[in-house]
Amino acid sequence: NRRIAGDWARMAMTSHLARGLNPFHLADLQLGMAGKRNGTIHAMNYTIPEDVRVQTQTLLQSLRIDQSSEQTVVMQVGASHPSKRWDAKSFGTVARALYEQHSVRTLFVGLAHENELVTEAMQIAGSSAINMAGKTDVPTLAAILEQSSLIISNDTGTMHLAQAVGTPVLCLTLGNALSQETGPYGDGNLIIEPDIDCFPCNFEVQCPHLNCHNHIDPK
Repeated sequence: NRRIAGDWARMAMTSHLARGLNPFHLADLQLGMAGKRNGTIHAMNYTIPEDVRVQTQTLLQSLRIDQSSEQTVVMQVGASHPSKRWDAKSFGTVARALYEQHSVRTLFVGLAHENELVTEAMQIAGSSAINMAGKTDVPTLAAILEQSSLIISNDTGTMHLAQAVGTPVLCLTLGNALSQETGPYGDGNLIIEPDIDCFPCNFEVQCPHLNCHNHIDPK
């Protein structure tokens, strides 16, 4: 027999039944079950080895990125489910505008199997952007994020890693992602999500149209 003990555990086990009514971030639910939630936001932390920092600086220099004079933004075009992914070409449009209007270069990151999405974004972004999908492990990715001004991302683990190294997040929340549950956990971030009746998607229903993706204009 299963026994769910404690108010936080009961909240965690039942929140999926009425996701829109759950007022807690999943991090808070976990902290509550561990007896460590005290009403404040607990900062996420990830320690980057110093040798990884040095190696990452060398890597960026090899890619002709001079961080003493250039700003960089990281973009994560992939996500765990297609319903959560903003259009790759829209990411590319933003990357191109950042460079043309502000001389900010974009580093596209992600897993190796997301390379096709990154390539699609790169076709719009132009030669100022760099494709690093599948080329970083977690420590190197953390160092890249730490040395960048911002990450623009779908609701992903990369976004949370950015939080853990102190990089601001612009999160695009789509599909069945719910920002109050899984969005950036901390201050100084921006969440963009569509204001339409069917958002967020019901976990039990396969959306036939993904209209929410069309309600965020890259321009």
